[in-house]
Amino acid sequence: QAAQWLQNMVKSQLRYVNSAERGSFWNAAMEKLWTMPFFALQAEATDNAFTEASYNALLFSKSLLLETEKSLQKAIQTEGSPEDLEKFKNMLELKEQTSALYRKYGADSDTLAVLNDRIQKLDHELTVRSKSYADYTRFLDWDYQQVRKLLKDNELLVDFVDYVPQKGKTEYAAFLIRKDHEYPLLLRLFTQKELDDLMPENALDLLYGATASEKAVKLFWDKIRPYVVEGATVYYVPSGKLYQLAWESLSTGDGSLLGEHYRFVRLSSAREIARVHAVRESGHSAVLYGGLQYDMTGDEMLAESRKYSAGPQMVMRSTLRGDSAFVALPESGEEVCQIADILTSRKYQVQVHEGISGTEESFLSLSGRSPRILHLATHGFYFTPSEAVSYDYLRGFRDAMYLSGLVLSGGNAVWQGKQLPEGVLGGILTAQDISRLDLSGTELVVLSACQSGQGKVTPEGLFGLQRAFKKAGAQTLVMTLWRVSDRVTREFMVSFYKHLVHSEDRRKAFEEARQEIRDRYPEPFYWAGFVMID
Repeated sequence: QAAQWLQNMVKSQLRYVNSAERGSFWNAAMEKLWTMPFFALQAEATDNAFTEASYNALLFSKSLLLETEKSLQKAIQTEGSPEDLEKFKNMLELKEQTSALYRKYGADSDTLAVLNDRIQKLDHELTVRSKSYADYTRFLDWDYQQVRKLLKDNELLVDFVDYVPQKGKTEYAAFLIRKDHEYPLLLRLFTQKELDDLMPENALDLLYGATASEKAVKLFWDKIRPYVVEGATVYYVPSGKLYQLAWESLSTGDGSLLGEHYRFVRLSSAREIARVHAVRESGHSAVLYGGLQYDMTGDEMLAESRKYSAGPQMVMRSTLRGDSAFVALPESGEEVCQIADILTSRKYQVQVHEGISGTEESFLSLSGRSPRILHLATHGFYFTPSEAVSYDYLRGFRDAMYLSGLVLSGGNAVWQGKQLPEGVLGGILTAQDISRLDLSGTELVVLSACQSGQGKVTPEGLFGLQRAFKKAGAQTLVMTLWRVSDRVTREFMVSFYKHLVHSEDRRKAFEEARQEIRDRYPEPFYWAGFVMID
């Protein structure tokens, strides 16, 4: 009853809290809801009405801020007056200006204060206006029964949760949900120490070797296995360090992969099951980025910038040169050329950005008219705040949405602190930049880049490129968990698209491409780091 009261209170008040205050407002309530599974385990309430209430609290909590921002933005765009839309646009532009000032690490503090005051005023006005929109918090009404009804016979949803019990060491549990279960089943799984012992921080690919993989399957899967039949679909929502794990790529001990025995579908939230089942039609269009030129003159950047009306808003695919600049990726140009040929042969309308044409302006101009497929073969990056201090461009930022991103044409100039022509964007596309776009027409985003699946783990979800593209409205993401080979990535991506155009089944095409690369390059480093996320 207390948990239900708390959820009702959050839902009723959330619409009156502006975006600047929403985080602290939610954090005050979230901890109570997030710890319910721990109480359920302590009380051995693992398969009854309290278990259901605990799962409802978890479902309510996961990605609440993300979904709120998405819903409000959509409400403004679809129901807002021209005045509301103009205020929203102005607020985004002001946020971009403050981001630029933060990069100066303390400079222009008076200007920064003025900008923040203007942002807060616009934010407050939009919050007041939003009360007249249709209820954009309807997504909070999702509960166990709705999720359960979406599952087909024999399908299983595994929703993970991590918590800190009284002894102070993080532990993991999972809610198992099936259509034929009256209540969710809550299983205690393993401790953070057991997980750390298996997953080396700087060599995650070693987990997928035969011996380590067998231990991982025993730890991660053996308790879950009795509740799902061979060949069934298993949806799973990661938590904590499990964001860094690709279940489907673990070896079972007989040479086969776990993903060959079950159809794994990785979700950013259990709410995504409804979107997985939904049919979206956005035409046969694709925009591809690859073979980008990271070094450009100011005149080249200015000329390319003027083509768009978008306003401010082992070579490895994350390797820096000795001068801390991004190196060219020779295979990425060939990659997008081959993919363009494959898609064109199936009557796709394909636009390719390569060389100096793949600018930040070109990407931002896709907002509101995004293609069905968006492919980016370029450098990706993710740094922790302590790592970011080594890079002038990122110094001063602590938010993971600013510390992760993609590098587009001309990105070396601003990364190295060079002055850009007036009005030209720098080519460093942060997760925060992406999150402000409207990519709701895009069914598939392929990030053919290093560490694009990395980010800061929080109870709210994974902050980084995954959150950015989900907030922007994209449906399915293909990402990487670690640094990937330029050449092998090209081979994987070309294989993926060959299968995709014949089957139109994204997940099947992904699995077939992964198997081809595994046959060609048995070492897990080359194939196990690719993941598909709904």
